Amino acid sequence: MFKKVITLALAIVCLASFAIVGVSAAEAKVGDIVTYTATLTTPKNIENIQATTTYSADTLKLVDATVAERFPNMTGVVANAADGAIYFNASEISTGFDFVGGKTLITLQFEVIAEGEVTVATAIEEMVEFFGPDYVTGGEIVADGVALTDELVIPEETTPAATTAAPTTTAAPATTAAPATTLAPVTDVQGTTGSTGTDSDVPPTGSTVAIFAVLAVVAMAGAAVVVLRKKVNG
Repeated sequence: MFKKVITLALAIVCLASFAIVGVSAAEAKVGDIVTYTATLTTPKNIENIQATTTYSADTLKLVDATVAERFPNMTGVVANAADGAIYFNASEISTGFDFVGGKTLITLQFEVIAEGEVTVATAIEEMVEFFGPDYVTGGEIVADGVALTDELVIPEETTPAATTAAPTTTAAPATTAAPATTLAPVTDVQGTTGSTGTDSDVPPTGSTVAIFAVLAVVAMAGAAVVVLRKKVNG
């Protein structure tokens, strides 16, 4: 996910004021989680600090986190959150807190709960160099080389990747039925092709010859009977 970072750098009080919801599609919308980070730079280690971060509670809801997550570069931090503000202070008399070169002072996450203008600000009221002079007193910077920057990271809308439809599967071509098998022509008892009982010029053979011989004998016998009858009658 791409992120849009808004950064403002001021001397000691850092103020970020901007529209979160409804300005453009790239701005955070209701339900988004935004991250605020203030970075402190000092010329030397500091011994103690007292500060306040305020935010618009009507549009932002503070996301739960541990003290170590919110203040990664300090130990022994005492912090209280109430009415859109986080009050915190810390002291380190052994080695001090190292913010030389610029390190995170506080980092917070918020859920956007409503549309509207929001303000997130961090102000340091008191800060002292480790076994040294004041850096900030009464909310005013009194030393050189002290700076505070902050940024609010808001998620940008991303265009969802286009879903490519699966290619359509082409149905296999219909299988052509095998051509019907043509039955062999019927053969009659005389061994000829065509309809049964059709006469043929082919001379009869086998059992057909025997049938013709019997018929011939019967015919001859009948003729003999006729001859005998004629003789008797004569």
